[in-house]
Amino acid sequence: MFISDKRVVRDERLIAFEGEIMSEEEAAERGLLDEDKPEEQEDKPKKKGKAK
Repeated sequence: MFISDKRVVRDERLIAFEGEIMSEEEAAERGLLDEDKPEEQEDKPKKKGKAK
């Protein structure tokens, strides 16, 4: 069993809601198992170069 730990929206379409329970097969079909948490990486501020 797979439980979505967050709401997932792609291209303005709801893929999974937070707490949704589904089979591992269904999660794979929705592309939820392939994620290496790219959203968390995007949220991190990028390092800025020093002003000269």
